[in-house]
Amino acid sequence: MTNRTGSSRGRLPGVGVLAGIPRSEGQRWRTERMVQRVRSAATVLALGLTWSLGGGPGGGLWAAVALLAGTVALVEVGLRRPAHGRSLRRLGWYAFTGDAAATAVTLALTSQDPTDPVVTLTVLLGLEAAVRWQLAGALLGGLLGAGMAATWLRVAYEAAFAGPPPTQELVLRAGSILLMVTLVGAMVRELERSRHRAATVLELTPELVVTLDTDGRVASANPAAAVLLGHRPEDVVGRAWRELTADVVDGDDPLLAAATDGLVRARLRHADGAPRWFEFSVRDEPVGGRRYLVGRDITTRRAAERERSVSEQRYRALFVHNPDAVFAFDLDARIADVNPAAETLFRRPRTALLGSDALAVIAPEYRDDARAALGRTLAGQPQDVEVVLVFPDGGFGHVDANLLPIMVDGEVVGVFGMARDVTERRRREAYLEYRASHDLLTGLANRAVLHQHLAEAAAGGQTQGVLFLDLDGFKAINDTYGHAGGDQVLVEVARRLQSAVREQDLVSRFAGDEFCVALRDADAATVQHLGERIARTLTGPIHLDAAVVHVGASIGAALLRPGEDPARTLQRADAAMYTVKEHRRLEPAGEPDLPLLLAT
Repeated sequence: MTNRTGSSRGRLPGVGVLAGIPRSEGQRWRTERMVQRVRSAATVLALGLTWSLGGGPGGGLWAAVALLAGTVALVEVGLRRPAHGRSLRRLGWYAFTGDAAATAVTLALTSQDPTDPVVTLTVLLGLEAAVRWQLAGALLGGLLGAGMAATWLRVAYEAAFAGPPPTQELVLRAGSILLMVTLVGAMVRELERSRHRAATVLELTPELVVTLDTDGRVASANPAAAVLLGHRPEDVVGRAWRELTADVVDGDDPLLAAATDGLVRARLRHADGAPRWFEFSVRDEPVGGRRYLVGRDITTRRAAERERSVSEQRYRALFVHNPDAVFAFDLDARIADVNPAAETLFRRPRTALLGSDALAVIAPEYRDDARAALGRTLAGQPQDVEVVLVFPDGGFGHVDANLLPIMVDGEVVGVFGMARDVTERRRREAYLEYRASHDLLTGLANRAVLHQHLAEAAAGGQTQGVLFLDLDGFKAINDTYGHAGGDQVLVEVARRLQSAVREQDLVSRFAGDEFCVALRDADAATVQHLGERIARTLTGPIHLDAAVVHVGASIGAALLRPGEDPARTLQRADAAMYTVKEHRRLEPAGEPDLPLLLAT
């Protein structure tokens, strides 16, 4: 079973138990340079000690110093040349071989005192190998150093005590050196493994990772710089960070601010000259003063955010400044938002509307229809609905509303509503409809309504009677008291006609001083009875502003025959009315009055 790196039990692919973690040429060079600095300091120290010891026995220590100095010079020359993997490996072996030889010479010349600290050189030799070659180097250097230390200790004991050293001391000295060097080698390998993992992450991450030094220059950059900025990492390192930023004035770059910490947005300049927006996570190194920047390209996201912001502002402008009332409901039919026009339409402030039941502002008799329309809208079907609103002052208003489902990812999450006040329009429509069907003076149905009423009755097979009235003496009243007096008479006649008939009967003004009454479900006896009652009702005095007058009526009646055109029925009733009027004009004095005649 392998982990994410594909290694067995945490080891990287192809790395054995003793093998070192692979290093790049740059890392090898830096390792050799670090070891070279230590070797140079050791050379100076050895030169001083040799000088103070007068060159040691027979001046032999000068040979060790010369060997050490020679390899230091050789390696220094090699490190100053263009380095590659093979040459760096050779330089490492040259240095280690020279150091081992110098250590062997020094131990050979100073092997008279077992307590001499010169044996520490074997530990340093092992540590050098561990730093350079990790665990494998530690084993090599540790075994070599332990062997040298054991040999030196045996020789020193023979010279000082004429006998071999105690076995336990020999084992302890050699084992301690081997163990110490091996531990350091293992630590170096683990450090290299951590560095290798971090380097792999930096190479694989699509985000830009940059390190800035205390002068604001790029100390390192990961390979993502080639994709995100169009620059190779090696071309970025050493450049001032401000050279990569776009449109930044001195002192305004938040990524260089002393107290920067957290997420910062900045615009960088791509190699092609185009600006790219990044969002950086910024952290400062507690020791050393370096700043770490981890940035992700948000150019596309920022463009989308800007487009969304523009869309939201457009929507908000349309929402706020829309002359129609615009509002939103949630899934529980509660008002979630309203524009100023909605406050005006509902005659309630925004604070009172938000969170309230949307149906509460609707007249009770319209709520069922509104609830059904809202349910269909929540099912995804836009709806048009007309309702009547109830205002806080008790008034009412007619409203036309459009309900639209709010869809998010194919799911309805609420409802948008747009409404407009149509109260005045409904009033105008009702007034026009009234004018088209009523006599404006008397308020009675007009001739068109009468014809429609009779036609519907005929089509339905209903029994229908018709009374055709013409006022007697009206012309004289009109001539005497003018049109105002005549109008008062007509209004009063209309009122008396309505009071004399049944609820299901229709009274209409036919023309001038002529009136018609359509009697529903009436036979000849009913027609005769109602006609006589009307005649009696009209004989009473009528009070005008300036006088009291009397009018009578000549009434002709007819029954609507099956299949007969209603216009023909009216003609027969009209003819009967004229017969009555003529009879009353010609009848001798003392003859009984004939107020009504039913046509046959």
